[in-house]
Amino acid sequence: MPELHDLDRFEDGLPTMNPLPAPEIRRRGDRLRRRRIGLVAGGVALLAVLAVGSPLLGGSDDRARDLQPAPAPTGDAGWITTVPDDFPLADGFPQPSEVRTQEDPELEPVCGHWQVTAEEIKVVHYTGESEDSAQRVLMLFKDSDAARAQFAALRSSTTSCDPIPGAPGSHEETSYGPVPLDHVARGAEETYAFSEQIRHDDGLVSDLTLVEVSRTGNALYFDSRYTAAGGDVVIAEELPAMEKASRVPLGALCRFAQTPCPQPATPSATPSGS
Repeated sequence: MPELHDLDRFEDGLPTMNPLPAPEIRRRGDRLRRRRIGLVAGGVALLAVLAVGSPLLGGSDDRARDLQPAPAPTGDAGWITTVPDDFPLADGFPQPSEVRTQEDPELEPVCGHWQVTAEEIKVVHYTGESEDSAQRVLMLFKDSDAARAQFAALRSSTTSCDPIPGAPGSHEETSYGPVPLDHVARGAEETYAFSEQIRHDDGLVSDLTLVEVSRTGNALYFDSRYTAAGGDVVIAEELPAMEKASRVPLGALCRFAQTPCPQPATPSATPSGS
């Protein structure tokens, strides 16, 4: 039978736990509560449903969102409806990243109804040490008409949105809206950007989620970033950086055009840091 003093060495060899400081825990909890309250108060409906051949309802059912091989494309245009293994979705993306089968809805914020019925979807996600996060999503649809309709629905679901008040006494509101784009060619048939931010009554703008969506043929490419800071200056800095990092995947979107482009050996961009 061991002596009681043997318990003095019980922690030997165990990893050292360094809990976050109490202010940091409170700050992260405040952020989660603020975003959840905003979603409930505004009645935000984001249903991201994968449809293989036909739409599947019940977005919360993981089985309904499992990726399955899509049927071979039909019609005159041989639309690609499965994500090619060599598509450079993570090129230039912050590392380390993880591949997912579902999007993070906080990085696809909409204030209206938007239901996705994609043939296949691929997601890469990144979470930094300072609560910054990023996400890229490639969605493939049965043809260009379906992708164009989804693009239009997304635009409608992120414009003309009323601000959503925060919790009682918070003196803040969540605002949504399109982000103006210049006329620089982006290598896609359609491009649209929008943001979600929290505006405080003292003029501070925080918790920016910035999303740029590009469509070519039957493909939608999403690039999203979240940062604790917000405002027009931050957007003006983040958007060009996102586009620069997305140079390779944006250039590869032409593979999904009605007349696909040839696939040259494109040098890979250096993965960006956090």
